[in-house]
Amino acid sequence: MDDLLIDEDLDIEIEHALIAQDPDRSAEDVYTGRNEDVWGDWVPSADDYDTVERYKRAYRHFKALEADINARTDAEIERVEEWRRKHLPTGALAYLTWRLRTFSEKTGRQKHSSPAGTISWTKGRLRVVFADEAAFCLQNKGTPFVREKLEVAKDEIQKHVKAGGEIPDGADVERGPDTFHIKV
Repeated sequence: MDDLLIDEDLDIEIEHALIAQDPDRSAEDVYTGRNEDVWGDWVPSADDYDTVERYKRAYRHFKALEADINARTDAEIERVEEWRRKHLPTGALAYLTWRLRTFSEKTGRQKHSSPAGTISWTKGRLRVVFADEAAFCLQNKGTPFVREKLEVAKDEIQKHVKAGGEIPDGADVERGPDTFHIKV
């Protein structure tokens, strides 16, 4: 990883900010700016472009560091998964399962217990299956076999309001919070 292309003062500033962080702070607190009490009360002015440029370079560095750590972690996880796939005794387990199942089927025994273990059969659960579920619903509408789910069509209300219509009684339209993006 390249050396950090920011000055020593910013290194120290970031280090102090990270040290001062409360470990109980959530990621939401960090990203929604609820850190002023920990990170200070910097008020930018119109001529702070140099500081902002330093912050963007630092941001780029830490995003690259995060990507590098994630890539290394993913590679290590893949290495461990490959080891697991190599060392699991799936072939032996499949063979032994087949042999024990064949024994049970050929002897007609539903259960066989011994000090080495037990093999047994259990009845499968009942499941309801349909040749055509939509046709079944239409045919049995209004019976206890078909549920009628009432739900608000929020997308239709939104389209209606955007087209200039009035908001229906009992509803309200709110705008979500703005999101902050950084591209470097």
